[in-house]
Amino acid sequence: MTSDSVITCGDVNSTRCHIHDRPCSIAVHYPIGDSRQVAIEAAKSAGAPTHEANSLHYCDLCTIEREEGRQGGFYQQDEYDGRVKPVTVIQRQQRERDELQGVVDAEFTVSDEEE
Repeated sequence: MTSDSVITCGDVNSTRCHIHDRPCSIAVHYPIGDSRQVAIEAAKSAGAPTHEANSLHYCDLCTIEREEGRQGGFYQQDEYDGRVKPVTVIQRQQRERDELQGVVDAEFTVSDEEE
């Protein structure tokens, strides 16, 4: 982390999103001279609450869901291929893989019995 990059809560505290279990992507520090950092400092001096380790944490997927007007948890990262997809797509593809595996297992069982 350098002073010329955005530092997130996940970078500082290793905090995770409570919905997706991904690193918190809320920015807690902006590069020197960035007007967003000036706004954060002004808000802090005015008594605004700060984002800390015990705050609610949101990730990049939460941001996408919010921008698209979707409910939290709509997207997840598929453990099978690592891609981010709607949960319903992940579930359907997993069922299809399970069914295909069942067919493959059945073919091996039939082949074994024929020998």
